[in-house]
Amino acid sequence: MVLFSLTVREVKKLLPLLGILTLFSHCKVEQRIVGLWLVEKVQIGGQTMTPQAKWTRLDPDQSQASGNGWSQHTVGYWQYDPPSKQLSIVNTNGVKDEFGGFTLEAIDGKKMTWSREEDGEPVQVFLRKTNKIPQAASDKLLGVWRPRTGDPAAAREGAPYIFLRWDRVIVSRQKDEKRQYGTYRTHGHRNELQVIYYEEPLRREIWNYAFDAEENLILERMEDGEKIMMRYERIDYIPQ
Repeated sequence: MVLFSLTVREVKKLLPLLGILTLFSHCKVEQRIVGLWLVEKVQIGGQTMTPQAKWTRLDPDQSQASGNGWSQHTVGYWQYDPPSKQLSIVNTNGVKDEFGGFTLEAIDGKKMTWSREEDGEPVQVFLRKTNKIPQAASDKLLGVWRPRTGDPAAAREGAPYIFLRWDRVIVSRQKDEKRQYGTYRTHGHRNELQVIYYEEPLRREIWNYAFDAEENLILERMEDGEKIMMRYERIDYIPQ
C-alpha cells in the first residue's frame, strides 16, 4: 500500500529545502564544536594515556589554541568537513601532525569523541566542554615553600626554602647558607618534579610530589635505597 507519492515537480520543489536543512545540520555541528574542551581520556590501543589537564579551545573564527593547565603551548586553526566528518586541527607554531585529522565520532552539548589511527593503533580522544582552563597539579607547585612548622623529618634533612618560579627557575636556600639556583620541569603524565641545580658538578634530583588535604606540598624520592619525604607549607614571602 502506498502511503504517499510525490511528482517530479514536487520533488524538485523540495530539493532546495532539503539543501537548506542539510546546511543547517552541518552548521549546528560546527556550532557545537566551538568552545573550550577538556581532554578527559585518551585511549591508544588497549592503554589509557591521558595527559594532565590537557585542553583545546576551538573558536568561532576557526582559530584554535591548546595547552596543559595554565600553560598554553600551541596555536593555529581548525576545519571541519561535514561529509567525511573529518576535524583537522593545525598548529602553526609547532611540528606538523603526521597522523592528520580526527574523525568526529560523536558530539552533543557537553561531550565529544574523536578517533583516528596512529602507527596501526586505534586512538580515541574523549573530551568534555568546560567554561574555564583547568589547573594542573604542576600549577600548584608555583610559589614559595618552607618546611612545615614542627615537621621533624624536614628539620632532620635540613630542607631548604624553595621558590618555584613561573619561568622554570628554582631558588632554594639552606638555613644560614647562600641561595642555590637551578631549573625544573614537571612530567606531563604523572606527578613528578625533576630539578637540576647549577653546581659543579650539576646536581639532579627527581621527586614525586603530592598535596595533602591542607594543600601542603609533599615531596618524596629514593636515595641510597632509602625513602626521603619532605613536607612544605606555602608562604607569601621570600625568607631572608
